[in-house]
Amino acid sequence: MIRRTVASVAFLALAAVAPAAAQLAPPLQVEAPEWAERVHVETRPAAPVVGVSVAWPVGSGADAEGRTGVGQAAADAVVASVEASLGAGQSEGRARVEPDRTLLTFLVRPERVEALLDALERATRSPLDGAPIDDALRRRTEVLRFEFESPVNEVDAQRRAMLYGDDDPRVRAPGGTLEDFESRITRADVESAHRAIFTGGAHLVLVGAVAFEGASPRVEPTAVPAAPDSLATDAPGGAAPAAPVVPERPVAGTTSAGPAWTTGDRRVVHRPVTNSWIAVAWPVPADLPRVAVLYLADRMHRELNAVPPDPGIFNATAEVAELPDGEIILVRAAVLPEATDRFEARILGLPAELARERDAAFFRFHRGRFRASRLIDEAAPEAAADRMALELLTRGAVLDFDEAVWELDVDEAADAATSLGEPRVLVFGPDLGGG
Repeated sequence: MIRRTVASVAFLALAAVAPAAAQLAPPLQVEAPEWAERVHVETRPAAPVVGVSVAWPVGSGADAEGRTGVGQAAADAVVASVEASLGAGQSEGRARVEPDRTLLTFLVRPERVEALLDALERATRSPLDGAPIDDALRRRTEVLRFEFESPVNEVDAQRRAMLYGDDDPRVRAPGGTLEDFESRITRADVESAHRAIFTGGAHLVLVGAVAFEGASPRVEPTAVPAAPDSLATDAPGGAAPAAPVVPERPVAGTTSAGPAWTTGDRRVVHRPVTNSWIAVAWPVPADLPRVAVLYLADRMHRELNAVPPDPGIFNATAEVAELPDGEIILVRAAVLPEATDRFEARILGLPAELARERDAAFFRFHRGRFRASRLIDEAAPEAAADRMALELLTRGAVLDFDEAVWELDVDEAADAATSLGEPRVLVFGPDLGGG
């Protein structure tokens, strides 16, 4: 067993250095499409596939009331249409709809990138055929039937209410509800949502063995179209709603706007379930370097996922999320009900704990782990393309992570922890006190 493991490691190491010794073909030159408002390319000469991500500034918050999830169905139909255009096995795509944005991601071979971009233009700028829409409606209904009455749906809704406010339309489920899909949403609704989402404001990123012809175009900060108030369900003909223009956002080296709020909150929701969920979100000041915020989220994630794990916790994540009013660090954890109070206090104490980490050697160790984990995660070109497309959409520029991480120092990271704003807290679980 040991001998086989050593041989495997040696083989992987040899495979890793082989491209450097071989003569790599030059990256494929592609023309930046005119339909994208902003574009960015990261050339990776040795990558066998290309990650293609496109983000639009319209999300599920624009779904009309009684038509929740119609934007997700429209995005799913676009993915199905693109994959059908390229042919079976030529690409792999997915759609992600969030309250404030829509993101499409594809994996494709370099020689098929231009065909993919052409198919994307047709699928987003022209009316869709009925078949991909019908397929998207059927698949979404099946997913919602499978998820019906799952307590996680209510947890997610309560978390969105914590972030946006109870009456905000973005609290509605991005993926929709079974009732809406079974009795309200029609093909015409999806066609209307398609026109509203994909009319303009596309932010395109390519990661792989490709390069734009000439200099990288249209990557400078420009005005970003805002989302409409709702996705109309009765738009006449093929007319697309006009998208207003919102002010420019800062470039990727800092946070976007901020802070997202100035007053904290704590809400408790009791339900007869078998475990508890905790969500804590801190608003981030606008002047913090983005890499410092990403580092803090990584440190929080590692502190909550110790080895060996705490027996009271099932899983925990920490991530940086963009809200329209600013960036936040969001921690989510599923824990045993009897451990809820302990983990809530543990999570809330993380910023103060990280603010005390001012030993330079200790910091360099954690910065190295942070850098390594991010580079491993973004070795997948689609993961890197997703991150960059969202930065291009929300900030107008893409963070050069590997350069920025080396500029982060111990005091900057610790000071960033002290500057986080008042948290908002959600505790969802059984009432052990019997109240």
